[in-house]
Amino acid sequence: LATGIGAVEEVEGHAVVSGGSEDYALTLPVILELGKDVSSLIKKDKQGLTFIDKMIPKMRHALYQDLGVRFPGVHVRTDSPTLAGDEYLIYLNEVPMLKGKVLMNYVLTNETEETLKRYNLPYTKTKSILGLPTIWVEEKHKEVLKKAKIRFWSLLEVIILHLSKFYRQYSSEFIGIQEIRAILEFIEKSYPDLIKEVTRLVPLQKLTDIFKRLVQEQVSIKDLRTILEALSEWAQTEKDVVLLTEYVRSSLKRYISYKYSLGQTVLSVYLLDPEIEDMVRGAIKQTSAGSYLALDPDSVQMILHAMRSTIVPTPPGGQPPVLLTAIDVRRFVRKLIEGEFPDLPVVSYQEIVPEIRIQPLGRIQLT
Repeated sequence: LATGIGAVEEVEGHAVVSGGSEDYALTLPVILELGKDVSSLIKKDKQGLTFIDKMIPKMRHALYQDLGVRFPGVHVRTDSPTLAGDEYLIYLNEVPMLKGKVLMNYVLTNETEETLKRYNLPYTKTKSILGLPTIWVEEKHKEVLKKAKIRFWSLLEVIILHLSKFYRQYSSEFIGIQEIRAILEFIEKSYPDLIKEVTRLVPLQKLTDIFKRLVQEQVSIKDLRTILEALSEWAQTEKDVVLLTEYVRSSLKRYISYKYSLGQTVLSVYLLDPEIEDMVRGAIKQTSAGSYLALDPDSVQMILHAMRSTIVPTPPGGQPPVLLTAIDVRRFVRKLIEGEFPDLPVVSYQEIVPEIRIQPLGRIQLT
């Protein structure tokens, strides 16, 4: 780990393969490029030690605890000649993916405009960057915010939030055959017979696909024993990766119920009408390579229109809802809506424990 500003600060995941007269360099998995003004924040920050040595590792550790994925380190490039001073850019495998912009000498808050007006706090609104109402308050008002118990984030914390969102959004990109092999070698020390059985039934490539599918929907892979036990049971008769993933999710129902109910005994849901479920079910095609959804564009638009007409924004502090549907169509419904409703989890009845009480907010149905 280098600490010099203006160089690469974190170098996990970077390797050089020597051979002949030329060297081959693997792409850097994650790069954070900073404009000059944003770079100055890190340079003031004890030569970047807090941001690079504490804030980034703390974020990655929290993500591991939540998702079970060992994310690679961040390569920080300062004083970008191409970005505006208040901009930053996040790269995935050296391809630019997410750009952010901050307001210098301001802090970000998720408080309502009404509350800020009540405390006579001037504020500035900008385009949303994190799925949050982007409201900025000048740094000089921090003490007022603290006394009012209004949550706010410094500019470096805003960048950390954006990095965290990036890692979550592209979490499956950081899981491959190499990572799954390392996971198997780790757990084999404690459960050798389980690993022997699972690797006999499920090829490494298929196992990798299942783990990718889980984290794509923000389902943690940390409970490795439960995941592998489910595969040892179901992979004896089921070969389809989509269905195997659904059975694994069902085995994780206690975790999934807790995650979406926020530890409460009530889960807020939108119910998918059986007519829509049948429409999706009838459009699932089976091939030797697996199953896929072949739904005509008009039907897709009808379903999306029904969802737009029913789903309402979650009130501040409210429990985010899920869409509840049958296990055999769950994954296909998720793929169908993810472009327009990326933050709406789709859950099957088999993923809810009996102790949870379902609270319907509405039914998605065709008019």
